[in-house]
Amino acid sequence: MRIRYTLAVAALAAAICSPPRAAADEDLSIVVNPRTGTASIRNDSQAPLEIDGYLLRAGSPVFDSAGWNSFEEQGISGWVDGPSAANRLGDTNLFGSLSIDPGQSLPIGAPYAPFTPTEIGQPEPTFNFSYNVPGVGSFDGDVEFSLQNTLVLVVNPATGAATLENQSAFDIDIDSYLIRSEAGVLSTAGWSPLASSVGGWTAAAGASNRLAEGNLFGSTFLAADGGSLSLGSPIDFNMLEDESDLSLEFRVPGLGTLAGGVLFTSAPVVDLPGDYNGDGQVNAADYTVWRDGASPDSSPAGYQLWADNYGSSASGGAAAASVPEPHAVCLLALALTAGASRRR
Repeated sequence: MRIRYTLAVAALAAAICSPPRAAADEDLSIVVNPRTGTASIRNDSQAPLEIDGYLLRAGSPVFDSAGWNSFEEQGISGWVDGPSAANRLGDTNLFGSLSIDPGQSLPIGAPYAPFTPTEIGQPEPTFNFSYNVPGVGSFDGDVEFSLQNTLVLVVNPATGAATLENQSAFDIDIDSYLIRSEAGVLSTAGWSPLASSVGGWTAAAGASNRLAEGNLFGSTFLAADGGSLSLGSPIDFNMLEDESDLSLEFRVPGLGTLAGGVLFTSAPVVDLPGDYNGDGQVNAADYTVWRDGASPDSSPAGYQLWADNYGSSASGGAAAASVPEPHAVCLLALALTAGASRRR
């Protein structure tokens, strides 16, 4: 019976599925912390986005299914997760879809096996992320590692302030850095070069597309896990759109020139009644916090507060029901052909 069922699902997948179409600009990203394995799906577009399925695939064993908290396990209506594997995880909705507002993130637990680098700059094992939009089709999303094993330019997009921050687990010394901007969002007027406060450094002539400094006589130490150096406000926040407007390179004596990262500081989460885990949404995960006595109010009144606000979010998003599209069934069929038994 199981063989017949699996063959039928495979035939369905072959009949209705086509390869995912690459989006011109990835509207959805999966943001991963490689040190802890936690991940969330984020809407990077300027409009609400409906999805009824997503799929994570890798060429090597990079997933930890035990840490994955699928939409089904979060109690979101209609969602079903297929059999999981160390190189494949999938979640789909056969009866409706989920709306994600611009900038909103949906946590999915810790599905990524934590990565421990042996030196700064060592890249994390990556994977592919695809998702389905009802009535439109499947698209390739972006995979972004939030804590990178490198030096990161941390930018406040509201003020243009920036710091160089060592987000690796290794102490480092740097003797030069280069910030580029093809979009020309750099501000020489707001830039506070290291040369103005740290001995040995010399600043090159700046421009809207380039800021650089070097130390001809030594280097400057940055401690592991957060050592930082302020660069003032070298970003014109009125022109800034996203992290892709900027790039960073730096040099470590003995290792050479390495590629850095760019991260925007997050906006503060709006206080939301019933949001007991602070993720900007009121859902089944908050009920678990209340049930376990870890919410600010674990009385019946606290439960009622959660119930009255269930489905709301800091950005106003909520689940929307609709008839499932063929590509949603496609994602489920592909996930089911990976195995015939449930994960847990």
